[in-house]
Amino acid sequence: MRNLFSVCFLLAMISFSCSTKKKAKLDLFNVDSLIHAQAHYLNENRARLKKVSILGSSSDSVSITPSDTTAWKNELEVFNVLHLINKPINRNSYTIENQPDTKSNLSVRTFAINANVPADEKKLPIEYLKIYYQGNLEKIRRIEGQYREAGMMYSTRQILSMEFRPVHNKMILASYSIAGGQKMFMGDSVQYKINTSVILTK
Repeated sequence: MRNLFSVCFLLAMISFSCSTKKKAKLDLFNVDSLIHAQAHYLNENRARLKKVSILGSSSDSVSITPSDTTAWKNELEVFNVLHLINKPINRNSYTIENQPDTKSNLSVRTFAINANVPADEKKLPIEYLKIYYQGNLEKIRRIEGQYREAGMMYSTRQILSMEFRPVHNKMILASYSIAGGQKMFMGDSVQYKINTSVILTK
């Protein structure tokens, strides 16, 4: 009976290991986990935000302190669109390259639409995603991605970026920005940009 139990336990562990490895391979980049970890840390450390919004020729600034982890997740929710790169229907449409960044001492992992993807399928929501890191992917310094969306009456395109800094051996969000434009059908284009600084108070 003990031998039978040991065999069953071993098989269960092998099955779990294979399942874990398979799941790990599914996500090209786990944006959800990143946002969750950052929201938790920033809330615990009572971080504040300073936002500067530019719409056309007008600008405005505001300082806020998100009240809890959920509020932080809401602030960073716009970056969840980058997770679309992981959808099964999209996953095989990207090539992945790792190379040194020519403008810094960082390395960059680039997810770009595969040149072999048929033209009618190249209108993927994520045009590209770049992850800049120092040494390994545990030390992310910058994320940049381009998102696009088109409807019956409009089209929009955004460049989303996040900057990180080392704090107590962790990479913590230092700033983020959203820059883009929206064009209405038979209408004018609207350009906008939001620059946000993250201020730690602890």
